[in-house]
Amino acid sequence: MNDFCETERSKLNKWSNFQLPHRYKKIGWIVAAAAVMLQIGIRFIDESEVARPILRNVILLGLLMVSISKEKIEDEFMVSLRAMSYRLAFIF
Repeated sequence: MNDFCETERSKLNKWSNFQLPHRYKKIGWIVAAAAVMLQIGIRFIDESEVARPILRNVILLGLLMVSISKEKIEDEFMVSLRAMSYRLAFIF
C-alpha cells in the first residue's frame, strides 16, 4: 500500500510541477493579443457568430500558455505562489 501511495504522490508532484519554458510566455502573449485584435476586427467588419467562440478559446489558450510558463528567475516563493493561485482559482 505504501508503494502505491508513493507512486501516486510522485505522479501528482510531476503534474503539479509541470511548466513550459520561458519562451512560451512571449508566444502566449502574441497568440492572445492577435486573437483579441481579430475579435475586434471581426466585430466591426463581419457579424459572424462562428468566429467569436473560436477566438475566445484561442485567447484562453494563449493566456494559459502565459500562466504556465516559467519566469526567467524561478524561486521557491514563485512556485508556492503559483500553486496557491491555481488552487484559489479552481475553488472560486
